[in-house]
Amino acid sequence: AAVCSLFIISYGKQYELNFLYVALVALGIGFQSIFFLINSILVIEGMEGAKLSLAIMSKPFPFLVANIFLLTYLFGKIGTLIAFPVNQLILVILLLYKTRRYREGDTNGC
Repeated sequence: AAVCSLFIISYGKQYELNFLYVALVALGIGFQSIFFLINSILVIEGMEGAKLSLAIMSKPFPFLVANIFLLTYLFGKIGTLIAFPVNQLILVILLLYKTRRYREGDTNGC
């Protein structure tokens, strides 16, 4: 919202905001914030938590990058903007799933 206000103040009506773009970026940042918060708590847990955190971020990396390339190729700029929240949501889901198993004592298969 602050950036939108800054653009409107700076450029006036010359800068037309596409609120779909703003909404997609805001959604992605929201998922990313959730991921970073839970990930930070997990890393504080110690060595096993740090290993789990690294596994959660590194194992799906090729798929996430391929997702960005595919959506960008298919839909252009809007595809990239869609890929951002989708990838962040995938990371949040993986993190929640793996941390639930971690809390239950299953550290195998990180």
